[in-house]
Amino acid sequence: MTVSVARQAARGVAWNMGAGVTVRAIGLIGTLVLTRFIAPAEYGEVSAALICVLTATRLFTFGLGPYVIVHRASPGEAFQALVCHVTAIAAACIGVVLLREPLGAALGSPGMVRFLPGLALATLITQASHIPSATLVRSLRFRVVALSRAAGDVGFTAVSLILAPVWGAAAIVAGNLCRALVTSCLLIARSNKADWLCPVALRWQTARKALAFGFPLTAASLAETLATSGDNLLVSRLFGPKVMGQYNLAYNLASTPTGQVAEHIGDVLLPIFARMTVEQRHRALPRAVGLMSLLLFPLSVGLAAVSRTLVPALLDPRWIELAPMLEILCALALPYPVTWLVGAFLAAEGRTTPLMGLSFLKAVLVFALILTVGRMGPTWACAGVALAFALFAVAYLIVGWRLAGIQPKPLLAATVRPLVASAVMFAAVVGARGMAVGASGLQPGVVRLALEVTVGGLTYAGAALALARPAVMELIHLSAGVLAGKKD
Repeated sequence: MTVSVARQAARGVAWNMGAGVTVRAIGLIGTLVLTRFIAPAEYGEVSAALICVLTATRLFTFGLGPYVIVHRASPGEAFQALVCHVTAIAAACIGVVLLREPLGAALGSPGMVRFLPGLALATLITQASHIPSATLVRSLRFRVVALSRAAGDVGFTAVSLILAPVWGAAAIVAGNLCRALVTSCLLIARSNKADWLCPVALRWQTARKALAFGFPLTAASLAETLATSGDNLLVSRLFGPKVMGQYNLAYNLASTPTGQVAEHIGDVLLPIFARMTVEQRHRALPRAVGLMSLLLFPLSVGLAAVSRTLVPALLDPRWIELAPMLEILCALALPYPVTWLVGAFLAAEGRTTPLMGLSFLKAVLVFALILTVGRMGPTWACAGVALAFALFAVAYLIVGWRLAGIQPKPLLAATVRPLVASAVMFAAVVGARGMAVGASGLQPGVVRLALEVTVGGLTYAGAALALARPAVMELIHLSAGVLAGKKD
């Protein structure tokens, strides 16, 4: 990776993560407040409704956004992609609304039907900006995309908190509508209209080319949704909406590091990888995996370490049973440096069909382990999902090696030192908690949580410098370049 490209990637990641982490912190506080007004069962119903909408619409995305990015589609092609995308998403939204009663009955969550129409409308509004957003990403205008999404997330938090005391779980629907309107309006307004607003007649040749590239990505996206959201529906079916609500919130909390680190880095590196030669991509991949591990592992492992203090300290007592779920589900983030970055590598080479197969494998593994191991109880279901993600990472390494010559050893070696430093941090947090309880009987609360977070942060900083100093210094160097705003 050249210095120029590395700085472009670092700036993109910095904007995505900076805005994302700030907004996620606001959203996390909002979620904790929402638990005071929304019972786990009702939260489970609105979550089931949202999952149904997302699953239906993912079936009709056709991978047109990545097509516009990777193939640098002309304005006319981008316009055709926009028309096809919005039409297909509208059909999916109408279909899921019409089938809401049978869906509620099949999932054992009949209360979800009242939330489906509003969530379907919010999804349609969001997807209207999908192609304009893709043109912004293609132009490496990550700042615009990050700030637009951040503004929408702030709107969601504000509206849902204001309305929750009166509307209950329906406030989440209103928040989603606000987020969709704000984000889409900003993305469309800030995009270069000449890149996509170029009305032309639809051409089958263009559509066929886009579908040939995008259909495997659509199938992969659907499978990914089934793997990461369909598990909620299975939990609802096995244990009811209350447990599903607890599981869903635990999953969302555990996914916070993934969403603010792995996804943002992956979003930035797809267009960056697309501009590199094959040799440059091979050299850059282990470094990117190491840097992502350095950022992601302490967040996930640290969250697992403090989970049994965090939940009783910050959540309503009705949610106390999600603490052990959260502790286990934090392990889901550990395979992400490999899966997200190898996935971006393969997508940049146009190898979308293997990505589709891998995503379906992930869904099969998750469903199979929930339906077997998970039947023993909710925490066993969490353990089954964590095992499925680990096996999925192994499959990714094998496919990347066989199809693209990606060597597994350098990738795994890049994750070892950050993982060991995170394990040292985990042990330090558990030890500090034991000493605090033994010496003073300190009960779960904000004070104990602050103590554990402080111990964990200081321990990881020291362990990372001792064990992974080159990666730490590279991260500091890239960060300094971003902050200084250097031009290449």
